[in-house]
Amino acid sequence: MVNNKPQLILIHGALGNALQMDVLAQNAKSVYDVYCFQCPYHDGKPVELNKFTIPHFSNALLNFITENNLIKPKVFGYSMGGYLALYTQQIQPVFSKIVTYGTKFNWSPEAALLETQKLQPNLIENKVPHFAGLLQAQYGTAWMQVVNATAALMHDISLNKYLPDKILNPVVIPVTILVGDNDNMVTLSETQTATNWFANAQMHKVNGQHLLHKVDVTTLLNFI
Repeated sequence: MVNNKPQLILIHGALGNALQMDVLAQNAKSVYDVYCFQCPYHDGKPVELNKFTIPHFSNALLNFITENNLIKPKVFGYSMGGYLALYTQQIQPVFSKIVTYGTKFNWSPEAALLETQKLQPNLIENKVPHFAGLLQAQYGTAWMQVVNATAALMHDISLNKYLPDKILNPVVIPVTILVGDNDNMVTLSETQTATNWFANAQMHKVNGQHLLHKVDVTTLLNFI
């Protein structure tokens, strides 16, 4: 039987994996043909630090689209996933619409330092043992590598400023940037600024925190 549902890719955030998108995927599958993309090195395997970057993840995402024969899918990206989707659209215009939630756009050196200071495995173990346990459940013995690599990725973003890139393709498809009204990582100001980077972007404030599971699923689906 031919599947006539529109295609939708879901992309998880930093320190997550594809399972992070499961609730949204289950709720979306009645309307969409859903594909959950998992970024490289988020599966518990040893991390190659030089490949734990937005460009490398983007290349893997493009391969994922090709391997699954996806044609102009919509994409929803949470946090880092939104950043990755927007960067990938600059590399190759493969999407028909991009929706992001909780994506941070201000990666000044000061902002990156503030975020990376929190990503110290020993500090997480001592101060937030429950979170350390969750990371270990996701990544096994590689969890400390993933935390350190994520800090390095944030530093790399602050240096390279992958968004917006005026040399690459402009993002002209519809872009919806969602931010939680109680997000403690992403500001309304930086989100509003980011809407000016893309020709057809709009921002919406929704009831929620930075954590995806704290946001009403129906609200997210209504924007997709």
